[in-house]
Amino acid sequence: MAYDEFRHNKIQLPSILRRNALQLESFSNLSQQVGTQVLQALSDGLGLAGRDRLEHQVNDSARTSDTALKFVSEPSLARVSDVGDNTHTDNGLLSMVWCDEWGFKIKDDADDFGSFTRPVDGTVIIHVANTLQKLTGGHLHSTLHQVTQPLDGAAPRLFLAYNLRPYLS
Repeated sequence: MAYDEFRHNKIQLPSILRRNALQLESFSNLSQQVGTQVLQALSDGLGLAGRDRLEHQVNDSARTSDTALKFVSEPSLARVSDVGDNTHTDNGLLSMVWCDEWGFKIKDDADDFGSFTRPVDGTVIIHVANTLQKLTGGHLHSTLHQVTQPLDGAAPRLFLAYNLRPYLS
């Protein structure tokens, strides 16, 4: 669900989501605000000023972006060994993920993945993404990570992601 489509009242939701359109729009707006505040704090920490500040990548209402809210259904499989390798970094500025199941592993050194990121009720996992790494000259790092499962056992697994992306030129 594209942030710009909510912003310009052009969103076309499937019927199952239409009854919650106002809540989805509100959550998308709140996610945008949180992402902007994170970028402001990072700009402060990096000593950025003027047009170099990171929040300028997302606060121009006259431009468009690929920022989006998405629901993801990633069911766990009967055997962990059947889970394909989906190691990746994220595109854009930040990825914010809300989940209540174990499923994210961050690569913590050159050879191995560390432990799972523990989900905590009421919190969000925030990943620095590729564009933010580039904009900061590598001072912030886009982490290599996997979406997987910790144990054998098929079960439904859902999470919500907000991918904050810069405005397009």
